[in-house]
Amino acid sequence: MKKLVVFVLLLFVYSCSLTPKLTVPKLKLPDNSTKGVQIAKQWWKSFGDKRLDSVVNEALKNNDKLLLAYEKIKEAKARYGFSKAKLFPQVQGNFNATRTSYPKNTYPNGILNSYTAQGTVSYEVDLFGKLNNARKAQLEQLLAQKYYAQLVRISLIGNVINTYFTLCATSEQVDIAKKVVETQEGLLNIYNKLYLNGLSDLQTLKLVQADLSAVKEDLIKLQETQKTLEAKLLYLMGSEPKSMFSNGVQCKKLPKSIPPPSFLPSSVINSRPDILKSLAELKAANFNVGAVEAQFFPNINITGAYGYESNKFHGLIVPSAKFWNIGLNVLQPILEFGRIKSQVKIAKSKRKEALINYIDTVKKAFMDVHNCLVSLYSAKGLMEKSLNRLNYLWSVYKIKQKKFENGLINYEEVLEAEENYLDALSQFVEAKLNYLNKEVLLYKALGGEW
Repeated sequence: MKKLVVFVLLLFVYSCSLTPKLTVPKLKLPDNSTKGVQIAKQWWKSFGDKRLDSVVNEALKNNDKLLLAYEKIKEAKARYGFSKAKLFPQVQGNFNATRTSYPKNTYPNGILNSYTAQGTVSYEVDLFGKLNNARKAQLEQLLAQKYYAQLVRISLIGNVINTYFTLCATSEQVDIAKKVVETQEGLLNIYNKLYLNGLSDLQTLKLVQADLSAVKEDLIKLQETQKTLEAKLLYLMGSEPKSMFSNGVQCKKLPKSIPPPSFLPSSVINSRPDILKSLAELKAANFNVGAVEAQFFPNINITGAYGYESNKFHGLIVPSAKFWNIGLNVLQPILEFGRIKSQVKIAKSKRKEALINYIDTVKKAFMDVHNCLVSLYSAKGLMEKSLNRLNYLWSVYKIKQKKFENGLINYEEVLEAEENYLDALSQFVEAKLNYLNKEVLLYKALGGEW
């Protein structure tokens, strides 16, 4: 028995792994950049909007999809624990009591009792690394699930902020639209008086009435959008359905933009969870190849039992009732008609698929960063042009107000200048929203949280 124990220990110590060496290709990455400001972990706080901070925190605590992703981490952790436990012996205890009545013309006959108390040990020797490779694969799958949860978290943060900004912009445009309606109503009153006094025709009056109807319709549509955005934001925050029909998230004005983050393009490969997730899945697929290839080799199991057996309960735990056994079982595939070979081909194909997916994910990540930078600078230029136009039309409006006060023009021209300014203000809000959303996309492209 001692020799068998020594043999088992030697098998454990000298067990080998059939895991192939994994070579991850090194892609040519863009040069590093150190311009700009440092990225904060909770970068959205840089907008200086306390309500936004509160909305994001609520979403991170209560969003169902994020909670589901966290729960899947627990599931993956349990799967890893199960695969790890297979590396160790399984010890069981068993107590059995039976009472059997046999026919009188057989042997044995009559009523017989049987009592058994024993402990059993079973152990699969992982000589070729099948179980250990399966454990390592499950560990990488656990890491992949953690990176997936980070991906869901980052996506949620971005979605919440974009929705909040859109709500803020829509609220601003609702206020602007209300002022436009007031301006159009003022113009309508003027043209109505002109028409009654014979100074304007009916066609012009009808055109002004049509303009008023159009801006009122725009206001109704904006108010509808405002309500749907409030409901969407509450949903992302994980609020109860009742709150969507009663309480809304209020936001009246877009926050100020923040400086673009500093970034190290080559470091994106170490920070984006989708890249880290695909790398973990590649490693898991590689370990699975080793686990499947181990099926070509013998499966070695050691079993043992130690206990007591007696036909009398009071005579169960005595030296004379003691028994034990130990056994070695070796199972070697001989004719399996390509089953294992096919499984190996499948595992290798999955590893190749994981490698291609990893390379594609890295390329897409840098494409995202590149496109976000291009879009951000473009959006900044459009916002600056919109601001210049807004300032110009504001000055025109103020000049016409002074001319009216001095009796140089009629009030109709003042209202038209005001309407042009309000229209430019609405376009500027749209341009600013576009720029802020591009900033959020850039932070997401760089990894989202650091």
